[in-house]
Amino acid sequence: MKLRLLAVSCVVLTISALGVTAAGASTHIDVRPYLGGNIGIGTSVPGDPSSVLCLVLADGTNYGAGSPYNGRVNGTVVPARSGELNINIRAQDLVTPLPTCTATAISIDTVDATNIGVQGTKPGGTLQISTSASVQPGINATATTTVRVHHAANQYVKVPTGATLVGGSSQVGSCDPFATVPVPCDPASLGSTTGPSGYADLRLKPVATITKASLNLLACSDNQYLIDSNTLDGSKSNGPTATKIDLVDPSSTTPALGDAGVYVATIRDCAENTATTPGKAATTKISVVGAGSASVDFLNSSTDNPAVWDTTRGASCSTVKTAGTFGTPVQSSRVIACKGDYGAPIPLSLAVRNWIASGSGFKDSYGLLHPGLPVQILSFNFS
Repeated sequence: MKLRLLAVSCVVLTISALGVTAAGASTHIDVRPYLGGNIGIGTSVPGDPSSVLCLVLADGTNYGAGSPYNGRVNGTVVPARSGELNINIRAQDLVTPLPTCTATAISIDTVDATNIGVQGTKPGGTLQISTSASVQPGINATATTTVRVHHAANQYVKVPTGATLVGGSSQVGSCDPFATVPVPCDPASLGSTTGPSGYADLRLKPVATITKASLNLLACSDNQYLIDSNTLDGSKSNGPTATKIDLVDPSSTTPALGDAGVYVATIRDCAENTATTPGKAATTKISVVGAGSASVDFLNSSTDNPAVWDTTRGASCSTVKTAGTFGTPVQSSRVIACKGDYGAPIPLSLAVRNWIASGSGFKDSYGLLHPGLPVQILSFNFS
């Protein structure tokens, strides 16, 4: 399946000069998706029907002077990238070179009204974090966010329902959950009313990240497809499989024309609009027991099994009334447009994190080798 656009909370879910801003209680974090943690993900020609998924990898070749920061793309020096990390741009097969790749942009914003600390009737209270991810249209994925909770000495934090402890320095009850030999303890509480300050990394309850498709009707092209009525495509509507014909070598496209139940259709493909749209806010409540300052940092998110919108799929198609790009005007009048649907889930997990584009001695605009630091999204001093 060709992926025209991909965004992950996509998501589904950069600091310093790259965009952590605060206005009142609101925090804005620019993030990007990565495969395997350090392979950038983007699109080859954003807003164009021919755009495909592209990957950006650090080029580990030793080119001598200036290596690895002498501005090479696919082994060739690009003057405009002077001093930049050497990179290779590949198609999703990780083999085919591509000339360009624009990183997929995602942002995470805290929601002012509900991203708050609430003082309790006893010492302590609740850290209530509320975030919304802005992603490109046409995404269906499950997103999981990891946060770091800092607590003061003589204070402890309860693990929220559905969350999992994945790291940190906190004591749990009277034991150390990260000790070589585990000690029985209460896994629902981090810290101690008699212990030191510390922090805990929590993977929060997964949430669905779904955005509606939004097509750019000014960026369409008409293409011939083989429609295999014998094979369903596995999408929500489970329509027949549509495979674009290879015009250079049509005989290489399978299934073959002439096979029973296989026919040709000219389908109009349109690009997705690239403007991001805010998703539904996700809220988590973290109980804090004891007086003192406690805070929450955003670490990263992950997007699992994302599916993207594909205009060749869907249960219903209709004749296009406007002139197209295929053949003669008469032929163009026979083009069909399909309602579309989310394609089959892509069986992988993508890391979504912030990044640092440049620092002392390096320029890394894709942030492949330089992940950003944790970003504080809420702090409250409990009495």
